[in-house]
Amino acid sequence: MASNRWLQDYVRTLPPGEIGKYIRFAFVDGRNGMLTREEVIYHLINHGTYHRGAIGHALDLAGAHRPADTYTVFVHAAEPARRDAGPATDHRSSD
Repeated sequence: MASNRWLQDYVRTLPPGEIGKYIRFAFVDGRNGMLTREEVIYHLINHGTYHRGAIGHALDLAGAHRPADTYTVFVHAAEPARRDAGPATDHRSSD
């Protein structure tokens, strides 16, 4: 996905001292805000989770079918070769 590649490239090429610097912006309500670049990146990564949860809740309330929509589904759709990458590794403790 182009937006994922853009974000990966941005983070990879961000100079070391820039991640903690603040960005000033205006919210959609017109009020001003300020976050570090690190906080903006976290927001970008996490924001879709909020919307998927809200939609899933609305579907539940409507009695509709909720599609499989998780991080693992996303990863395997973006990189299909990882779906059947061989047998699972048993990480259970022998205690």
